[in-house]
Amino acid sequence: MITMLISSFSLWLLIWSRLGNSQIIIPAEVALSGFFLIRYFNGKKIRDLILSLLTASFGWYTYPQTFILPVFIFIFLLTYQFLRLKFSPASRQSSLALVVFFIGLLPMLFIIKNQAKGMAGNFGQSGYVGSKVLPVLKMKKGEFFSKLSVNMAKTLLMFNVRGDNSFRVNVSKAPQLDRISGMLLLIGLVSLIRNHRRLVTIFILLTLIVLLLPSLSPAIPDIEIPNNARTIGIIPSVYLLVSLGLWQLFLVFKKLTGRKFASVSGAILLSMTVYLNLNNYFMTYAHGLPENNLGPSRYIAEFLDKKITTNYTLYFAECCWGNYGQPEPKGIAYSLKKSRPVDYSRLITGCSDLDYFPLAIVTRHEDKFKNEFTACISGARQMKIYSRDGIFISNLYLLEE
Repeated sequence: MITMLISSFSLWLLIWSRLGNSQIIIPAEVALSGFFLIRYFNGKKIRDLILSLLTASFGWYTYPQTFILPVFIFIFLLTYQFLRLKFSPASRQSSLALVVFFIGLLPMLFIIKNQAKGMAGNFGQSGYVGSKVLPVLKMKKGEFFSKLSVNMAKTLLMFNVRGDNSFRVNVSKAPQLDRISGMLLLIGLVSLIRNHRRLVTIFILLTLIVLLLPSLSPAIPDIEIPNNARTIGIIPSVYLLVSLGLWQLFLVFKKLTGRKFASVSGAILLSMTVYLNLNNYFMTYAHGLPENNLGPSRYIAEFLDKKITTNYTLYFAECCWGNYGQPEPKGIAYSLKKSRPVDYSRLITGCSDLDYFPLAIVTRHEDKFKNEFTACISGARQMKIYSRDGIFISNLYLLEE
């Protein structure tokens, strides 16, 4: 319960939940597969074994960093069965686990076959996956272990010292955890190691180690390490340890000063954590975004919704003039609250591209637009779009016919 509460306002999850990127499903896959696995340890129900493997199998179809998840869960299950169960039930359950594992893997084999045509595609030398794995095979041992050690050190320090460099997924270079959560993480880690539930402790520690491996490849460029996107699978375990650290502090305060003081102290600590994370997200992170979080797509969409009737077809004569390629036609179209005809699949270049009237054309540079559309804009109505702070965003031209 504490883990869910802390996760709900954590900067790491807040950013990913707002980006609209499908990687946000990874913590759910990891948490669910781990939940069913631990429930299987406790109740020995075959249903939980199957659910754990099937949930982990979604890792084959999410992102490369989750390819390791089903393999890890499967190996951990086999190890548990032959170490903890008698030979006969271990053999039966291992056979079942193997069948479920291959059912989850089978479609992936066809995907790899189609992707790796002549070692081209994602799994080839220059592909997204291949470029991060195959060069390792050509490295000398000294170079391999040297880069691996550096990558591991930088990744382990991402929680409390220096995190992801990208402004898009983090407060650039700031630790992934706020100072209080970082401290609680260390307390929780010590508490976990001292925990008497050995099997669960081993599983959580191995989850942390194994799911970090895809981000440690020596073939990955130095600037991409640490990387909170490739390590997003450890989020459930990280915040479980943070909440465990908070709970251990509560127990210590309770023993020393009584339950009431311990509860107040815990609430104050939690409130401070909430403040730090929300301030980091809504203030520090926001101001670190391009053009101080200007968001030109939003202003163009708001202007269209408020002032232009929905019978006007929307065209784009220009895009991506701001920092980091914004605004995009697609982003403007997705930001509209009112439905209207929109052609965001192309940029129009002349009067012959105008098919449906009445219409509205979004463009930034007035002189260039007038030169290219001289033949058809003599009767156009021009409007200018500004931000709330008076920053010029773009021009809008309205044509009736």
